[in-house]
Amino acid sequence: MAIAKIKKIQILGHKKEQEAVLGHLQDSGAVEITRINEALLPAQSTPEESSDLENELRALQEGIDTLSLYEPKKAGLLGSLFKAHPIINPQALQDAARTGSYQNILTEIKENETNIKQLESRIRKTDSDFGLLIPWSGINITVHDLFPARFTHVFLGEISNNDYIKFSDEIEGRRLALFLNTVNKVKKKRYLAIISLLENEEEVRDLLQRYNFNFFHLPESLKREEFVRLTIKQCLDSLKQELGSLRAQAHRAKDKMEKLLPQRILLMGLYDYNFNFRNRLLAVRNLGSTQQAFLLEGWVRAEDLPGLEARIKDSSSLAIFSRPALPSEDVPVDLENKPYFEPFEVITSLYGMPARYSIDPTPFLAPFFFIAFGLCLTDAGYGLIITVAALIILRKLKLTGPARKIINLFLLCGISTIILGSLIGGWFGVPVKQLMLFDPMKNPLIFLMISLAIGFIQVEFGLLIKMAHDLKQKQLIDAFLVRLAWVLLLPSLVLTFTKLNWAKSVAVLTTVSIVLFSSHRTKNIFARIAAGLCSLYDISRHFADVVSYSRLLALGLSTSVIAMVVNILSLQALNIPLFGGIAMVLVLVFGHLFNLAINTLSAFVHSARLQFVEFFGKFFISGGRPLRPFKKERIYT
Repeated sequence: MAIAKIKKIQILGHKKEQEAVLGHLQDSGAVEITRINEALLPAQSTPEESSDLENELRALQEGIDTLSLYEPKKAGLLGSLFKAHPIINPQALQDAARTGSYQNILTEIKENETNIKQLESRIRKTDSDFGLLIPWSGINITVHDLFPARFTHVFLGEISNNDYIKFSDEIEGRRLALFLNTVNKVKKKRYLAIISLLENEEEVRDLLQRYNFNFFHLPESLKREEFVRLTIKQCLDSLKQELGSLRAQAHRAKDKMEKLLPQRILLMGLYDYNFNFRNRLLAVRNLGSTQQAFLLEGWVRAEDLPGLEARIKDSSSLAIFSRPALPSEDVPVDLENKPYFEPFEVITSLYGMPARYSIDPTPFLAPFFFIAFGLCLTDAGYGLIITVAALIILRKLKLTGPARKIINLFLLCGISTIILGSLIGGWFGVPVKQLMLFDPMKNPLIFLMISLAIGFIQVEFGLLIKMAHDLKQKQLIDAFLVRLAWVLLLPSLVLTFTKLNWAKSVAVLTTVSIVLFSSHRTKNIFARIAAGLCSLYDISRHFADVVSYSRLLALGLSTSVIAMVVNILSLQALNIPLFGGIAMVLVLVFGHLFNLAINTLSAFVHSARLQFVEFFGKFFISGGRPLRPFKKERIYT
């Protein structure tokens, strides 16, 4: 229930054992490897094979991503969320990595993907050409006849009906020698085929442009030898057959890719295997070495050290040294809490790790966060949903580390909401009077007083933690004459509004103590008193912190009010003719889901804010960096 003790570890051994030691450390996930001091020994260089592994990882990633595109879609979000992790035989992975047999799979995936992309590109082009030619299917001459000839030029394009009339009149007025045929009419447009003498080409082109003629050019695909002797209609029939053939080829290529899907699990396992092997190679650059020996340094939790020593010594002959961290060293921080406090480490880590010699706030914030979340959400029905969802996720998914802590935190928050929601809220906006201590809608003042009382207790508790820290550091004047004075001053100021005479005496004595000793390290007596008087301004800050807890009332009431409004709207929706029942269900489901989502987020954010601003400000000293042990990473498996 504190910051874990961290020790410095050094491992000295023969170079032939280096790979095995790194493997043991990666399996244990207990040691943060630090870079060797080069004044002690020269650091090793990164092995050349690490760059080859980078290429392997890139190829595996491309293969996995490609196969993922052809994986059958899971049934909704829950289907994808609760899919089982693949089970892979470690020996099969090692054999595949050693022999490189998976390279054939990657090659086949790449070839299939290239083929599919080429086919899909041809399908899109052919389909586009087909669509462009449909309006011209009425032309009864061959494609070859539409190309420029020795004495004539053919114009194809579309023109609006109004422009067509003006264009026709001008042709007649100019007495141009033209063959003009309306191939098709669609709405207010005409598709025209115009044949003019080659000597009149420029004049006709200028005339068509003046009347907004949209020129049509035959697709390049029709210039192929098999199309030039066909009519447009015949070309359409041929393109249709070609489309069918291309789609059949693409379908067969995709079937081939789907048959490779079972190999995706092997590729995923190989990616993780090579990824961790690459990390072992990169870790080598942090080690020192001579021609025959290597030296590894790092940080390890004191409780993990015996097991680590036993495991390594069982399989090798190494020299292992450990010692407590020195004050000048950059020591990582790791939190060590009981299982029922562990989920609340998520809140601490969001703010930042505590400094090395400070206090872990996790066990102290846990009960306050637990209560604050439940008071913010105040609906037992919503708490039940959160609890059930968390239990399902924990059961279906084999979560570890931070992910498991987060889900366990929401499990506890759900339980808090069920308890407090039953006592001062309701179930999906419906209050159950038999379970309630009071109705916050009718007696919000009671809710406010509870919120402020929780705030006052937590603020006082924060000051007591700071006092305990000062005692631990043997700063007795700070602990008793400053911190304890603040602890007594705040309640005595509240009690001065009563008829208790001793409260005024306590307030005066503690105020004097704070003024005289809050800056006791200042030698100038006048500067010390001036600084002490200024420190009394913290009275307003502490009481402002207490008032901040009124947000528990605001958020708790907002959840209940919105839930009740959703219920009222659902009853009104029931009056809709024919679809009233469906409308009522939709309003209830989506209304309560929206209320649950938005207020769960608000409850989490504001409960955390109360810890970070109002509580941590009393004692928390940040600046620690988390322990980052060298361990196996699971990207896919």
